[in-house]
Amino acid sequence: MPIDSPVDPVRAFFVYGTLMRGESNHVVAARHGLAGVHHASVRGELFDTGAGYPAMRATTGAGRVYGELLIPMDFESALQAMDALEGYEGEDDPGNLYDRQLIEVTRDDDGSTCLAWIYVYAQDLAPHTRIASGRWRPASGD
Repeated sequence: MPIDSPVDPVRAFFVYGTLMRGESNHVVAARHGLAGVHHASVRGELFDTGAGYPAMRATTGAGRVYGELLIPMDFESALQAMDALEGYEGEDDPGNLYDRQLIEVTRDDDGSTCLAWIYVYAQDLAPHTRIASGRWRPASGD
């Protein structure tokens, strides 16, 4: 669920698909330098779009989506590049492929929580297959 913007700017992203380490679009975030990458999860449901990338919907239920918390060194440049990749034209733009929202993220290593930006699918998820595990790729020891 979307969260109101905090007083301090959020300068991290939660990614759950092709922007994770080892995936095809990770370079989009990594080229701006990464001050940190942490295994993490959020409340939600994950779907396979059948187009080589996943889609997610934030929920208040027990479902979890697993991915990575990315902390870019050059946040503004990373934000522009990721907005372009995710087809995000602006808040409430009907042409968005993904909407950018704030979400509470839980780090796997210590259980701490923080806010991060996430891209959630702005299109109809009904035709897509839900990924029950909440993982775009199998768990690994990264």
